[in-house]
Amino acid sequence: RRWRLRDYLKKVGRDCSLFAAKIGAFGLRVVRREQEAELTPLLADPDAALEAGHLYKTGGAATVARIELNGRPLVLKRYNIKSWLHGLKRFWRPSRAWHSWVEGHRLELLGIATPRPLAVIERRWCWLRGRAYLLTEYCGGPDLIARFAPYVASAPPETELAALDRLFAALIRERISHGDFKGHNLFWDDDRWSLIDLDAMRQHRRQAGFARAYARDRARFLRNWPSESHLHRLLDQRLPRL
Repeated sequence: RRWRLRDYLKKVGRDCSLFAAKIGAFGLRVVRREQEAELTPLLADPDAALEAGHLYKTGGAATVARIELNGRPLVLKRYNIKSWLHGLKRFWRPSRAWHSWVEGHRLELLGIATPRPLAVIERRWCWLRGRAYLLTEYCGGPDLIARFAPYVASAPPETELAALDRLFAALIRERISHGDFKGHNLFWDDDRWSLIDLDAMRQHRRQAGFARAYARDRARFLRNWPSESHLHRLLDQRLPRL
């Protein structure tokens, strides 16, 4: 199973039957091959697509928008370079878009819900990385904060709590930490919780390192609600500790 995962993650970065990849000193573009023809016009000018879309977040480290392609809703995220100093810190290592691309496929293969990654782009100059873009499917459900808002003083539906139990169990089983486990990064979709914003996600080799990262994720997750609230106490009792 580990071999299958390693083999699959190698494919997400090269030209093969599953992915169409163009990688060079002045740019990187990888797209799911079965959707290349449909997505090519959008990927030719992702900035125009962002400007025409419904913006969720603007400026700063990232710009995020819901866009329409032939009546199909998608999410496009641009990872910005805020300043020359920020560029110096980022140009020599894989972009956050690339990291999210890889981790999205990791979750997909492991059966952990996340919007399917469709394409990734890195702007490069002599291999030095600049802006980067990630295109994913759209998740139309409410995020965790909105979904649990009516239950801060009570208990959410058991089906949704059980789905949360399954998510945490899967992350523990695979030793995966999210890195920014706030409620706005979990969406209720198709009767399960779907993870977004994967640029800080990591699968740990050693249990000790994962236990520390999991403790931070768990603490960040619980900070979504006041510590004196019934929901906070309920989830604190329910979520596993390592």
